[in-house]
Amino acid sequence: MTGPYGDAVAAAPLKVARLRIWRGCAGEQGRYEEYDVNFEDGDSVLDGLVRIRFGQQPDLAFQFSCFNANVCKECAITVDGVVEYACIAKLKPGLTQLDPVPEQRVLRDLLTDTNEPDVRGATLRRRMQTIRSK
Repeated sequence: MTGPYGDAVAAAPLKVARLRIWRGCAGEQGRYEEYDVNFEDGDSVLDGLVRIRFGQQPDLAFQFSCFNANVCKECAITVDGVVEYACIAKLKPGLTQLDPVPEQRVLRDLLTDTNEPDVRGATLRRRMQTIRSK
């Protein structure tokens, strides 16, 4: 590999993250499965999930839209016990545990029903507007 001036540049060595991912569907007993993912510094957990889906496990379910822009707010998962956006959380060497967001209805794997809270919130906002108008 050469740099901008034609000089030899060593490629950064790939690192390996092991992602321990909760798998299962709503209404069934879930389980954890582990996957090794090669990554470079700066790669996100979302990058790792996408690599797993397209390279190892095509039925892995998780949600995202904007991919690393932190605009859509759809990729929320639990990373080592902390709720984070997968597009912002960084991969690290060693074991990282990924779970669905707590207190959300799990559809499958890391995919939760994100519509449900919005419906409840919209109903509450309508009720509050009705109370204010009286």
